Amino acid sequence: MLSRAQRKQLIDILYQSFKNTFELGGGKEYRFFHGVQVATFAIKIAEKEKLSVDFDALFIAALFHDIGKIEAVNKQGMIDYQSQANKDHVSIAVQKLESIIGKVVKDKRLIEKSSQIILESKENEPKLLEAKVLKDADELGNFGYLQIWRTFTYAALAKLNLAEEMEYWKKEGKKGRQQLLRKLYFQTSKSVARKRFEKIKNFFRELKKEHLGNDL
Repeated sequence: MLSRAQRKQLIDILYQSFKNTFELGGGKEYRFFHGVQVATFAIKIAEKEKLSVDFDALFIAALFHDIGKIEAVNKQGMIDYQSQANKDHVSIAVQKLESIIGKVVKDKRLIEKSSQIILESKENEPKLLEAKVLKDADELGNFGYLQIWRTFTYAALAKLNLAEEMEYWKKEGKKGRQQLLRKLYFQTSKSVARKRFEKIKNFFRELKKEHLGNDL
């Protein structure tokens, strides 16, 4: 079982990996914060659903599921979404996980299980229960105020204006979230995602109202 000290060491490894990086959808060091969030969400989902899972492997997989994106960081420190490394980040994560965390986690079986969870979590129909939990936990960041943060950091850094961003939400963003909702596995995830989805919809309704002066 991972000790509290080991978990802290693993979190620090993730931080050092993404220190001073940034990305359009999330800003400075977002990939570190995302990893910690997904690990937190994954453990809570498994506990609330009373699932019989390998909590240590789930924690490691959730924390490092995007570690492969470190290979997609360009010379300016930005994660390049269009790069081949970003597209291949899952396979990169699986290949490099042991070298990244091996000094903290000595159990190779645990590393292998964590790698398999990461790999399966990107499949349409994962078999491992842990992979289904990770898949749900990862998707929760696409709902609620977390998604609003990503939406508007992207808009600012990609130099989109307010009207363009609102049009994106109307034509693609809202529909995309509805599709994601239908793909979630667990009731805990579905319930939280629905509540967060309502927050996003309400935010854009109020934003449009203020933009047009309809609140005057």
